[in-house]
Amino acid sequence: MSQVPHAPPTPSRQPQPRVQDAFDRTFSPLCEVRLNHAVQPLQTFRDDVAARRTAATHVSVAWGLNSNPGSSHSGGGVVSTNEDKPKEPAVVAGALVVTRSLPFRIRVSPAQRQTYIYFSARIERDLGVQGSDPRRITSFYYTSVDKTPPIHFAVPRAAQAGGSEGQ
Repeated sequence: MSQVPHAPPTPSRQPQPRVQDAFDRTFSPLCEVRLNHAVQPLQTFRDDVAARRTAATHVSVAWGLNSNPGSSHSGGGVVSTNEDKPKEPAVVAGALVVTRSLPFRIRVSPAQRQTYIYFSARIERDLGVQGSDPRRITSFYYTSVDKTPPIHFAVPRAAQAGGSEGQ
């Protein structure tokens, strides 16, 4: 009789305190969030980021999508309307790819999900913030598309050479 392995405990979907603090320092509590052109509460966005982070065993971020290889801008995929005037309101736009390795394997490699994100954020002074940097994201629009990267199978040497062994 075979035994069924126990499923690992489900991690908490609550954001960790460091992540929670980072959101509070980055986003205004009244931030307007739109995911794929649909209005979304900031808390829903925060919970979604925490859930995606919890489900992964490893996360990497690549800024920019190499969509403009001839560009001389070296800002890592992010541009701003006010780079020279940091105290004034600005719009920041960019693109990134988040690659998450998941806790199960396909063949011998970890399963992965890639999320392609394009975003635009309005950054303004938040008059309700005391002390630290008062700039916060007050409007955040982002388009997010999830993809599974292709699985690369090993090709036997005989198949690579175009024949079979023993001929």
